[in-house]
Amino acid sequence: MKSVDGTTTKKLIDPEKKKATKEEFEAILNEQIIMNVRDVHYNVIRNIAKKVFGWRCTRYKPDKETGSTKLMHTNADWDLIWIDSDFTVERLKNFKPHQKVNHFPGMSILALKNNLAKYLNLMQLSVPSEFGFFPKTWIFPSDSYTLMNYIAEKKKSMMLIVKPCGLS
Repeated sequence: MKSVDGTTTKKLIDPEKKKATKEEFEAILNEQIIMNVRDVHYNVIRNIAKKVFGWRCTRYKPDKETGSTKLMHTNADWDLIWIDSDFTVERLKNFKPHQKVNHFPGMSILALKNNLAKYLNLMQLSVPSEFGFFPKTWIFPSDSYTLMNYIAEKKKSMMLIVKPCGLS
């Protein structure tokens, strides 16, 4: 038996079992962890869920062998949802008590690089001895004047990394 968080335990579908009827298939699904992958952009997430953890993943089409629609994104009573993009509190409203998500609301405050840079810079001002572990960072357009002054003071060629906001 596998569990998402130690409280939910569901049985794995026996890989040795050849074909199941629609009813058997759906009964087995009730005992297995189902991961909603509607918002997953990377196949590695699906592959790990299936091959490493033995979970079932939601899909767009009914099951090929049984015709069951219980794993379709719109019908599935999933246990875990994996989202590759920003997660808003609004999405929590429709969650059932047993359902889990791979994000916590508001995590983009730290996960987006421009926000992380902003808060690291603030901490560096407050406690410089503890926050010297990251390179000088400027956020555009608000810090463009400060950057230009920095470049003028150094009076030598240098390499800068530019990371546009909202892009990888």
